[in-house]
Amino acid sequence: MGASGYIFVKNNSYDVNKTMAFFENLFKTQGYYYFVDKLKSGSEYYYHISISEYSGSDSWTIIYVDFERNDSQSEFENLIYFENIQSENLVLKILYEYFQKFPEGYFDGDSRWLFSKKDIEAIYKSYNWEAWVYCNPALPNERYILPENRKTDIRYSLNRDCVWQLFLRKAEKFDFCDLKNHLISFLKEKNYTYYEERYELSWNPYFHSLIVVDMNNFNDGFYELHIYEERDLYAECDYDYIKEGICVVMAIRYMRGQEKNIKEIVQKYFEWYPDDYMYNTNEYDYSETGERIYTKDTILTFGE
Repeated sequence: MGASGYIFVKNNSYDVNKTMAFFENLFKTQGYYYFVDKLKSGSEYYYHISISEYSGSDSWTIIYVDFERNDSQSEFENLIYFENIQSENLVLKILYEYFQKFPEGYFDGDSRWLFSKKDIEAIYKSYNWEAWVYCNPALPNERYILPENRKTDIRYSLNRDCVWQLFLRKAEKFDFCDLKNHLISFLKEKNYTYYEERYELSWNPYFHSLIVVDMNNFNDGFYELHIYEERDLYAECDYDYIKEGICVVMAIRYMRGQEKNIKEIVQKYFEWYPDDYMYNTNEYDYSETGERIYTKDTILTFGE
C-alpha cells in the first residue's frame, strides 16, 4: 500500500460540482487514464476516482471527493482524500494544478505534514520529487539544488510535463532483446546520447529497461524509452478491442510539443515491426473502433 493524504478545503467555499469539473477537465487535458463513479455510504454520497498517468501505468492513485461538506464548525475540512498513492509524481502534479485553481487549503501528507499552495509550488518547481510526501516542507533540504547532470535534468523535466505513447504487439511475437538492439542501433546511428537503466514495477514481477535519450540539441529534445523485458500477461486482456492477445512492449515518455522528434523514432519502429500498433494514451476521448490507434499506414498523421 502507498501513502495517503487529505486536501483540507475551506468550508465556506467548497462546491463539489466545481471541484469535479476541475478534476475532469484537468485529467482530460493531461491525458490521464481515469474512471469516475458516484457512490453512497450510508446516507452520504461521494465520488470515487481511479486515475493513472496512462492505461496500465504503475503510477496511479484513488481519489475520494465528498459530495457535500459536513456540518463542521471548523474553518477547514478534509473533503478530498487520496488513497494508496503509488506515484508521488502524479499526486504532486494534480495538487499543483488544484492549488492554482483553489489556492486556499492544505494537503495533509499521510497524517505527517501540512503542505500549503506555496509548499507544493516549491516542490513542483524543484529537481527533487522523491518521497516529498514524507518530508516536512518547513525544513530546508536538498530539493532546491539544481541538477548536476543532463540525465537528472531530463528526468525531472519529464516528470513535470510529459506525454505517453504505448506500443502494442501480438504476445507470441514478443522479443525484448530484438527491440532493444534495434533501438540502440538507431540511437547510435543518430549520435544521440543515451543512458541505460533497469527497474522493476511495484505491482508485478516484470523488469523493465529504461533508456533515457538526449538528442544533443538545445530545444529540449529528449525522451525516455521504457521497454518491457517480459510480456505483461495482465495487459493482454486490456486491448481486446484491437486484437486478442495484444500486450505492451514499449512506452515512450516525452515532452509536450516534441511530436516531430518522436515521429522520427516511431516511423522507424514501424519499419522494424510493421504489424504492431501505437496506442495514443493521451487522447482521452478514444473510441473502441480504433480511431486513436496508429499503425504503419496511419502514423504519418501523428502529432497533427
